[in-house]
Amino acid sequence: MARRANVERSQAMMAEMKARGLRYQPKYRDIEARACRLFKVRPSEIRSNRRNREIVFARQFVMYWTVRLTKLSLPAIGRLMGGRDHTTCLHGKREYPAKRAKMGRHLRAAR
Repeated sequence: MARRANVERSQAMMAEMKARGLRYQPKYRDIEARACRLFKVRPSEIRSNRRNREIVFARQFVMYWTVRLTKLSLPAIGRLMGGRDHTTCLHGKREYPAKRAKMGRHLRAAR
């Protein structure tokens, strides 16, 4: 019952924003939280130096969608992701669509 009320409230808010000409722009933490739910990893694992396949894929997911949906620069994204270099973020944002293409889902390139 409470979940349905939350869904209805969020749909009403989105409709109001659309009517005003505004667009929802998620924050880095929203994207990171979604990745944690999807890939069943913790935020500390995304920011860590571990290179397990699952964690790397989740990390590249965050890099791609953060570049695509926010106005953060690559160095800023790298700092948020545990002090990574901007070239690591550049590689991640390019690699994620390539991996998804191999799975049969084609994503457009991020800026």
